[in-house]
Amino acid sequence: MVGGFRQWIKARRVVRKGEHGQMIWLPLGAGKEADAETGEPGKEAGDLHFIIGTVFDVSQTQEIGQAVAA
Repeated sequence: MVGGFRQWIKARRVVRKGEHGQMIWLPLGAGKEADAETGEPGKEAGDLHFIIGTVFDVSQTQEIGQAVAA
């Protein structure tokens, strides 16, 4: 199970210090929908954009408030 830094915070977990995440491509959307009356694609239909995001495995996290074992 993987998630971004903020997703782990919402899940009441924190990424341990020094951990390195994996970078993945994240889709941003497919543009505008086709026109319902004519069926023709909108001006930006089919445009799919991506950004790079970093995810961490659950094994790289710990519960918030859990003591760090030295």
